[in-house]
Amino acid sequence: MRSLLQLKRNIKRYPKNPAQNITSLDEVRAFYQIVKNIKPDVAPFKTIVVDSLNELQILVLENSIKTTQTTRIYDDQPTQGDYGKLARDMQTLVSMFLKLPYNIVFIAGAKERDYPEEKILPAFLGKKTGPDVRRIIEQVGFCYTKQASKEQPAEHVVAFGDNPAFIAKDRTGKLARAIPNTYEAMMSVVNRGKE
Repeated sequence: MRSLLQLKRNIKRYPKNPAQNITSLDEVRAFYQIVKNIKPDVAPFKTIVVDSLNELQILVLENSIKTTQTTRIYDDQPTQGDYGKLARDMQTLVSMFLKLPYNIVFIAGAKERDYPEEKILPAFLGKKTGPDVRRIIEQVGFCYTKQASKEQPAEHVVAFGDNPAFIAKDRTGKLARAIPNTYEAMMSVVNRGKE
């Protein structure tokens, strides 16, 4: 967002009010249908950002709990079946968005490491969504801040090369080294060779 605001881009939000949150899976489906029905040649955008997959997972799980009849210890307590449905539904939703004729960016928060030697992974519910998302998506980047020295300002970068410290991925072979974490820098690399 910081890099887009500097470019004076017209950012279209859903919902329009940034203070308003999407609170149900039905709203996500409604947004998807709106975007799906727009012809790409007249669309006022080229990139869709889903912020965030963590929040989407919560909506999917809440929907499963509300719509699936099963015996629960507590009314809002997920069952093992809910976690299986969560993994399937997340895979379906991510795949649906990726089939749209736009650049799709999914954002997810990372979980803290318990031990220094652990890889940093996305903070997803259940065990299946993380590997599924990594398998389906073309590039998985890890955003971080680096500073060459105390005298220099911190740089925000994104790395797509898998690393012992964090999970990342690049199927294109174009993103071997860390780049500035800006829309302009990423699109420059993605569009390289398309001309």
